[in-house]
Amino acid sequence: MAGTDGYGFIEPARGGGQVLVRLSSIDSDVRLRVGERVSYTLSVGSFALEAVAVAPLPDAAESD
Repeated sequence: MAGTDGYGFIEPARGGGQVLVRLSSIDSDVRLRVGERVSYTLSVGSFALEAVAVAPLPDAAESD
């Protein structure tokens, strides 16, 4: 996520263009790290597709 800009971008694992994500689409208790895998739903935003309901995926190491 971009610092305090209120938005950032997600790079889909399957490739393609980046997806806009607004800070308001992430639970306020969650801090995302660069490169962290997340789940999200695509929604039609005012300018382009946006990621909503963004949540971190559990680490593979944590699920063992």
